[in-house]
Amino acid sequence: MGQLYTIIEPDAPQVPLMLSVPHCGIDFPEEIKSDYVESLAAQPDDTDWFVHDLYNFASELGVAVIHARYSRWVIDLNRDPHSKPLYHDGRIITGLTPLHIREQHPG
Repeated sequence: MGQLYTIIEPDAPQVPLMLSVPHCGIDFPEEIKSDYVESLAAQPDDTDWFVHDLYNFASELGVAVIHARYSRWVIDLNRDPHSKPLYHDGRIITGLTPLHIREQHPG
């Protein structure tokens, strides 16, 4: 398995802050890539697309940045360790690693 995350070190004197972007990853490890539906894995629908790019100025302010490389379908980096739901609106709640991924079709 490759590098799980990317760390961008500050370009200015470091401040006591680290910016974490846990859901921008889109990669899948080769060892498990075939376990996913290829068309869905090509564009995981709950990815925070390009959020890490929105903060590309942070290192100039002395802020370290860490962002995910792998999709949250592989590992959800900010999931509650007891899989306690963050929301109560009927959405599917997953653990650290989702056990199912479903294709959604318009009604």
